[in-house]
Parts: sequence; structure tokens; C-alpha cells
Amino acid sequence: MKKSILLATVMALGAPVWAQGGDFDAAKASWKDVRLGVRELDEAVAKKKLANVHDIAFNLRDSVRELRDAPVEGEAKFDKLVSLIGQVDGFANALDSSGDKNDLRGTVASQRKVHVALDQIAALFPAGTLPKVGPVVATGPVSDPVCRMTVTPASAPGKAVYGGQTYYFCSKADAQAFQKAPAKYAALYEEIAFGKPKGYELRVHAAGKVTAGKTATLDFAVREKGKSALVKDFQVVHEMLLHLIITSDDLSYFSHEHPILGKDGRFRLQTRFPAGGRYLLFGDFTPAAGMNQVLRSELRVEGAAKPRQALVADKTLTKTVDGITVSVKPSRPLEAGRPVLLTYTLKKGGKPLSDMQPYLGASGHMMAINRNGRDIVHTHTVGAGGLVTSAMATPSGPSFTYDLELPVSGLTKIWAQFQRGGKVLTVPFTFDVKGKTSKIVAAPKTAAPANAQKVTLTLPRDYKANAISVQAGKPVALTFVLAEDAGCGNAVMVPAANWNKTLKVGERATVVYTPKQSGPLKFACSMNHFRGSLVVK
Repeated sequence: MKKSILLATVMALGAPVWAQGGDFDAAKASWKDVRLGVRELDEAVAKKKLANVHDIAFNLRDSVRELRDAPVEGEAKFDKLVSLIGQVDGFANALDSSGDKNDLRGTVASQRKVHVALDQIAALFPAGTLPKVGPVVATGPVSDPVCRMTVTPASAPGKAVYGGQTYYFCSKADAQAFQKAPAKYAALYEEIAFGKPKGYELRVHAAGKVTAGKTATLDFAVREKGKSALVKDFQVVHEMLLHLIITSDDLSYFSHEHPILGKDGRFRLQTRFPAGGRYLLFGDFTPAAGMNQVLRSELRVEGAAKPRQALVADKTLTKTVDGITVSVKPSRPLEAGRPVLLTYTLKKGGKPLSDMQPYLGASGHMMAINRNGRDIVHTHTVGAGGLVTSAMATPSGPSFTYDLELPVSGLTKIWAQFQRGGKVLTVPFTFDVKGKTSKIVAAPKTAAPANAQKVTLTLPRDYKANAISVQAGKPVALTFVLAEDAGCGNAVMVPAANWNKTLKVGERATVVYTPKQSGPLKFACSMNHFRGSLVVK
């Protein structure tokens, strides 16, 4: 499932995009395409033509993405819009997966979520600007306990009351299933229908010391944040409950593993690490009563470490791996926040390969990790249709196309995986992704004037501070102190001062800046992962 994290652009001091408002013509035009896509999706599902869902879902997703620049009123609504567009991205990938498997239940479940998310998007705009798409018309009994958004109360065959809320169902059997475990399904409904996502954490534990070259047993525990009980029920996504990506911290080593879920609710994996050092572990999973998650952990491995390999962009986009020559062609230069198609062509002995096999329910898998070791995208091949022509993507080769959108700029290593003859082929390329963060350079050290207004912010807990006032026209000495890992690469940015600095835990850095007008002086951690502001008066 694609994990494409959409982040709002950090704006310099002045009127942000969400305050402009007024002209909704472009949004209305995009919304017409969205409603057309929804109609096509509903018709395909109603007629059980799931083979058509793939192209419809991605075309619908592309139409929704065009709303990112739409003028909504207020920063809170802007952030909500970005979040909902990201949800639709995920639902489109889920539709792609379930449609390819001819999985009606999974397709209907994602179809409902799309309807709910789109109506939430419409509600962010002034009344009448974007007409709601409304609920899905029920297509028959589907074993999914949460289908209030599928049928209207008047036509609902089943219903149940829990916690003061009435839930409507596609069948009486569904209502009975709900009543057997109402807390679980009510929580799922809250999450997908009311936009109240749960937080999760993934912890890794090793049985004994982990040493390079020796088999290590790792177990992984998933919990909701703030709760001690393990999460034990998960959805199967691309044939697995948990996809685990392991890399060395310099990204020279890569492994895609699949730990096994035990009866005790913990995932376990036996593996070997090639060298000592720090490793990054990314767990990709979907709780049965929750949304898809990609969570990061670290592991220290004892033993001799290999020399660090510098991460540099590939100068040529063709390489040979295991006797197979692989070329990649981007549809446009890679830039943070903008979709790009990456088309891979595979040859052996100069001849195109056309006997490739599906791998984990897709023609190919892709993992992209930024040099900061935190931002990751896990996606899969797309099929012919829409912007992707039949020459770009074929089921068994020689060409495969991925639709990729990277959240941040900077050097990014991208691994594409294919399968042939039962053997997985992993091909890495490194790109220098352009974007906002690459245009902000670290400012030279500047001594603060004696009359400077001095403000110290301890991170990450003060990232959302907004009650500190400074005066326009007078210099401000803004000092950041990193008390703990902020989970965003620890790259602090003050766009209005054209300044950024990557901090280590315990380190501090100061920027001196004179705001020329009143308003918020915004700062952020790594492309808006966290945001905060001072109030300039």
C-alpha cells in the first residue's frame, strides 16, 4: 500500500495559501472529474467488474490531488485537506490491490472510505462550492460490520445502537456481527468516518545480543499509543500481515522481510545482519480496526562495522544486477510533493524479458528512503490506463511503471523489486530529489545584537508554541535546543530568515532575524513535519 505522506509547504512571513480564498473555479473543475470518477467506481463495483477498478481508482486519485492548491479558509482546514488527500491516495492503492485480487469485500470497504473522505473534503469549502458525493448505494450483503456509510437509514436492512450512536448495516447478519464485538467496530467507524486516526507504536526486542554474521531472533510488538495491550489482529496486505524493511543507516544494505505473527500477538523474525552498526527498521502493517501504518525503529548490531558508503546520485540510470540489465526512466525530474512515473525496463543478453512473475500480489514493489533515514514511501507497480500507456507497463515485462510521490527533497535511494523464476531481483537507484528544503541554505553564524529579543525553544515539545510574542522591527535571537529526537530528521527551518540547521540531541543553534512586519514568524522541522510560530507584534 502506498505510503505517500503529503505535507503542507512552509510559507515565509506573509499571507499563506489557505488565506487567499475567493477563486474556486479550478477546484470546481477538478471536482467534476472527481464526481465522474466516483460514478465510474460505483458502477464498476455494482456490476462486479473489479478488473476495471485499478485504472478508475488511480484516475480518481489524480483528480483529487489537483485540489491541493485549492483556496480553503484557515490553516486548520488546509491541514485537514492535505490529510484527506493523503487518505484518498491510500484508499486508491487499496482499491488497486483488492481489484486485482477480485476481492469484492475489500473493494467495497475501500469504496465506502473514498465516499466518506470525499464528503469530508467537500465540507471544507463554502456551502454549495463542491457538491457532496453522498453515500454508496448498497450492492448487496457484504461481510463488513461497518457499512453505515453504504446505506441510508431508510433502506438499511440491519441496525444496532452502541454508545449512543446508531449504526446501519447492509444486512441483518452484519448487524449481528457488529453486536458480537461492538467496541472494535465502533472504533474503526470513528477512524474512517470521523477522521479520528489512532496512534500506534512498533517496538522491536532482540532475544540476546545481536551480533553481525550470527542468526538473531527479533520480535515486534504493536500497541496503540498510551495502551499496554498488544494489537493482535491485522489485515493481509499484499499477501502479508507485516512488511519489514531493514536498511543500514547509510542505506548501503537493504532487506525486505516478513515476520510471522505468533499466537501471543508478537511478530517474530530470524535474520542475519552483514556487519555491525546501526540499522533502521520500517514496519508496514494495517491493524484490523485501523488505518495503514509505517513505523520506524532502530537496532544496534555488535561486531565489525563496514566503512560507511557515501550516498551519491546515480549518474547513469542503467545497471546490471544478477545478469539482468535494468534501466529506469522518470517521466519528469524528481521533486518533493510532485507525482512522477518511474518506468523500468528489464533485459537479459540484450533481449527484453517478458517472463517476469508477480511478487507479493503485484508486478513489482518499490521502497524509497530519504537520506535522513526517516521519510519512506512503499508503493507498487501500476497498470496500463490513464496516464500510463500500455508501452509503459505490461503484466510480465519487459516494462513496469511505478507512480511515486516523495514527501521531502534530498538524496533518496529507491529500491525496485521484481520476481523471475521464483527469485526476487532488487535494483537500487539513488536520485537527488529537488524541492523546498534544498533551496534553504544554512545561514552563517551571526552574533546577536545587544538589543535583540531573545527567545529559546526546547524541541520537540515547543514546536507548536504560538503564545510567545516578539516585536516587529527589532532583531530576534531565536535559539532552538533539541532535548530529544523529534522524529523528523531534526532539521529545523525558519523560512522567513532563509535559515536551517540539523541538530543533534543536546545541541542548540541560534538564528538572528529582524521581522519587518507583524504576524506569525513560522518555524518547522523538516518540510512541516512539526510546525510552530512566534507572534510578531
